[in-house]
Amino acid sequence: MIKTKKPAFTLSEALITLSVIGILGVLVLPGLIKDTTNRANIALLQSTVSQLNDAVLAELVKTNVTNIEDTAIYKTPDKFLQRTFDVAEVCTAAPPNSCYANTTTDYKTANGGTTSLAYSRKAVLLTNGVVIDLLTTNTTSTAPGHMPVSIDLNGPKGPNILGVDRHLPCLAKTSDPTSGRQVGTISGCIRTAAGSTATANNTLLSRCKSGNTEVCYYLLEQSGFDPNYLNKTY
Repeated sequence: MIKTKKPAFTLSEALITLSVIGILGVLVLPGLIKDTTNRANIALLQSTVSQLNDAVLAELVKTNVTNIEDTAIYKTPDKFLQRTFDVAEVCTAAPPNSCYANTTTDYKTANGGTTSLAYSRKAVLLTNGVVIDLLTTNTTSTAPGHMPVSIDLNGPKGPNILGVDRHLPCLAKTSDPTSGRQVGTISGCIRTAAGSTATANNTLLSRCKSGNTEVCYYLLEQSGFDPNYLNKTY
């Protein structure tokens, strides 16, 4: 009887193969995790904005007014948000608290700088970890006719990067037929100091990465909510 050898890996070959697989995993896995996290964050941001937008429009219909400042959305934002979302806590104390980290040191821009953060003492922490803050006293810091809405997808937890886990869409306080702005809509906007919709996107991207969160949300919206919008080349 003639015995035939079956081809097989030697121990050294198997170890080399496992080493190569391990190295590839180390190189590829962080990117996959980051991409998955970014996509999950964008989905959470969109659903939060959508739910908030529906609630704002319903409030306008119920109160039959044409200016957000005449509603509970503006007058008692914390109570309005408590009626709209599953709220775990209203953050009435100065940061750091359950809604915010240190607002002067812990928030970064997309290019790695440090920036201070506007906040109110009526922000709410949702049961899913998202923080929403209707910045009623900061309307002059946003585009005319709008009110900034701070949405932090993981509250005081890191990375706390503007345009990554913290976003600032704009809530239209009134309608404007000239610009097409409709009261109650939540969308991206650009304050005059940062440019306009006619400003080149690469310029807006630079301003976003330097800390203009409104511009970040505008670009994110323009990109079709691409999780990698900060890395796009225009």
